Amino acid sequence: MPRQEVLLGFFYRSKNDDNETILGFLESQNDDMDTTMWKILQRTVRNDHVEWAFTVDMASMKLLEARSFVVNFKFGQTLIRKGRSDNVGAQEVAGLNPIDRMEVDSDVDDHEFGEPGPSMIATSQTIGSCAKGGDPSQGKG
Repeated sequence: MPRQEVLLGFFYRSKNDDNETILGFLESQNDDMDTTMWKILQRTVRNDHVEWAFTVDMASMKLLEARSFVVNFKFGQTLIRKGRSDNVGAQEVAGLNPIDRMEVDSDVDDHEFGEPGPSMIATSQTIGSCAKGGDPSQGKG
């Protein structure tokens, strides 16, 4: 039996999604992707995100290679990375993805936004004038 490579996947804003839901997103948003033979070795939740160490079948590996390991996921894309071969335990694979240490949510989700700046005010005035039938190139309408 050929040695399977361990892959690493980082799935944004998925801590409340179980593995089957994540697999469902991957299948439905990527043509010809069949995840039925994928084996999740380890699931780690970091902030609001999920990281997997997993293996895939040969057909999936060829498809991932053809797509440069970039897959559609939810409202964007994510990169699947090669880890180590399956003779390395999942415990040793954990933490190979450096992005998992980023504190992205704490900066974005907890940020309080103040009053709109000049560009936001100008945009809303331009939109308002267009809605009234004005010419957006003339400023207020």
